[in-house]
Amino acid sequence: MALAYGDYHGLTHQLRFLLFEMGIACSHQQVETAISRAQSVCLQQLRQMAVSENLASDILSHEAHDFVVQLKESQLQKNPQSYFFQWPKLLAEVDHFIANKAMMLLYEQRWHKELSCEMGGSSSFWSWLLKTGNAQHLLLFLGQWAAPYDLLEPEQFIPDAFKRREVLQYAPQFNSRISLHWCALHRSQTITMEKEASLTYQREIQTCFPDEYKRWQDKLFVMQRNASDYLPVPVHPWQWRNLIQSRFSHLIDQNDLLLIPHHQQVKPLMSLSCMAPVKRDTAELQLPLSDHPASSYSNDRALQAVLAQVNQFEEGVFVTDCMSEEELFRKELHLLKPMLFQSPLDFLKTHQMAVPFYALLNRCPGSGSKLISEIVAGSSLSPIAFFEQYSEKFLTTFIRLLVEQGTILLFASADLLLILDNHIPKGIIFKRVQHQTIAETPEGSELIQQFISTIFLNHLQVLIKAFSHDYQLNPAVFWKIIKKKLLEILPGTTEAFPGLKLRVHTHLFSVNWLIKKRLSLNLLPAPVNECIYYSVPNPLLD
Repeated sequence: MALAYGDYHGLTHQLRFLLFEMGIACSHQQVETAISRAQSVCLQQLRQMAVSENLASDILSHEAHDFVVQLKESQLQKNPQSYFFQWPKLLAEVDHFIANKAMMLLYEQRWHKELSCEMGGSSSFWSWLLKTGNAQHLLLFLGQWAAPYDLLEPEQFIPDAFKRREVLQYAPQFNSRISLHWCALHRSQTITMEKEASLTYQREIQTCFPDEYKRWQDKLFVMQRNASDYLPVPVHPWQWRNLIQSRFSHLIDQNDLLLIPHHQQVKPLMSLSCMAPVKRDTAELQLPLSDHPASSYSNDRALQAVLAQVNQFEEGVFVTDCMSEEELFRKELHLLKPMLFQSPLDFLKTHQMAVPFYALLNRCPGSGSKLISEIVAGSSLSPIAFFEQYSEKFLTTFIRLLVEQGTILLFASADLLLILDNHIPKGIIFKRVQHQTIAETPEGSELIQQFISTIFLNHLQVLIKAFSHDYQLNPAVFWKIIKKKLLEILPGTTEAFPGLKLRVHTHLFSVNWLIKKRLSLNLLPAPVNECIYYSVPNPLLD
């Protein structure tokens, strides 16, 4: 039901009750304040998207629902066809965002208070973390503590089908711990011609989770089933209740799909669907929590070899191996298909830590500074020197990849981790990545823009904002460093094909940059036939 025009009375009572159930007592005023803050964040993000995407610039509103209503009226005056835009869907998204964000703010307040008490007299949250945990504990903690949540951001999306109690149970922002079910899928339900793929999948599961696999076999034996006739399938409890039971009841009835409940302890990291075992294992899991098939991710020996050629970091640039068998599960069984990814911990040496990119941007208990600032303080470098060292290695690696190999990596910020050794970035780990090859065609220009969006706007610009805020420095200082480095790097590269270096130079220094629209793409009915990008000022313009 819509939380229209600031009437959040019912939501206040609901959130108080839900939080009390999990042991967090909040006053009526505390919950109202959190809802008000969440509503302000929602309104700010809506307004920013509407202005940037040239939908509206003159809407005066103090409430997110009212803003959407006014935006709809404004669009109807300009374009009568906008009546068919997905306005109810947007209002529902606003509802869910405000409720979820309010719960996250209240939990974060409680969590930070507890962390401050645990820190005792320690003035640096980062130093305290290093003393109290190993690389695995740090990765699990930061993957939940820093999990982002923004409006209409696909990688951070929480499906509407999740009830608020389920968001509290399963979202990483609530320090959640989940007991995964394991199912047993009869081999007759796989693609029969792919027998080798079936054996490979089973070996991977057995190697990655040996204890769980052995218990899975034992439980099938108790059920008087032959384990060799079945494949193990890790399943999220929400996925089982809301998707599998109804969709695959025929398989359950004929004993082709068996349930072994509460089989493996995991923690969701950065998103609802990505999770890592609580105990040290060699893989992480991504489970399907919606009808949309999972994206395909790139990693092969050829890509890793190319990255090794262009890498400028001491330890390297790595992409975790996707160990799932693409051709094993039938298309109609995509809701059962787990994806296994190599653990980022495999790339670390003793005393090294893997820090999720989003964790660098989170405010620390105690100091109130962003984590990146506390890391810089531990490095004994100035913020300028720290940024200069990192950006030089980062830019050299990815500019060489683009110009010399004609290849770009597309990744979400949540899938990037820095390898830190004695507080200094020594390498990068990508948990999931897609790579594209640029050809001598006009489409190559769009790929270069995607490269700029990924590398400069979604990564370096975000770091610049963090440094600028905590150290009261002008962002132009950092963009000058980037421009200087680029002008040093580009002349030393050998282009993959004639004209590529000039095209890259033009996009970097002579035209404005493009960002993919979010609000417009959520409003427009599919398929979208309009331009999906909007222009932003280029801080490197000549």
